[in-house]
Amino acid sequence: MSVTMLEALKGQQRGRLITLLGVIVLSFDTLLVRLIDSSEWTLIFWRGFLPAVMLFMVQWFTDRKVITQHLLRPSLLTLITAGLFSASTICFVLSLDNTQVASTLVITNTAPLFTAVIGFFFLKEKLDKATVLAIIIAVGGIGLVFGYHPTVDELRGDSLALVSAIAIAVYLVALRKTQGQLGSVYIILAGYLPRLFHCLSVRNLSHSICAKR
Repeated sequence: MSVTMLEALKGQQRGRLITLLGVIVLSFDTLLVRLIDSSEWTLIFWRGFLPAVMLFMVQWFTDRKVITQHLLRPSLLTLITAGLFSASTICFVLSLDNTQVASTLVITNTAPLFTAVIGFFFLKEKLDKATVLAIIIAVGGIGLVFGYHPTVDELRGDSLALVSAIAIAVYLVALRKTQGQLGSVYIILAGYLPRLFHCLSVRNLSHSICAKR
């Protein structure tokens, strides 16, 4: 599809088409994560670090004021939003390691519906009948996933997928609130946060091992 055709579409239609293309591209992400023979935190690190580096380079050459004003001196809201996006990534990868790919996808793909509900309360956006119906069906789908008597590990994975969906929903609402102006800042910060979490967890583990000795 050419750029001219995209420019001919209205704003909302263009947004929906770009979202659809993004979903199609990301549909392969889950299988690739499962196929990679690596530890969970290694996957989480590279899954966040590489996009962060690329976005930093793009942002630096296009509008470096965003980096100097918002990335190097982030506000509390910026850190919270980036933390939510980072949490969604961490929970997504950990979920795949504990439950079935289909269960993770079904649950995490309800994030837009959670976004609609949160946006209704905090952004005062309207919910049409089709969206309400989709939310009801999605809730029923989540009930079916949790209702097939999963094992302890699968239940943990399904719960992590649900946390991932809610976290990404809150992130999307915050992104909508700022009209996407700081989207690159959120993703760049979120790419480095998993590494910080990993370092803290390793440090705590080493301290506990030393204490036992």
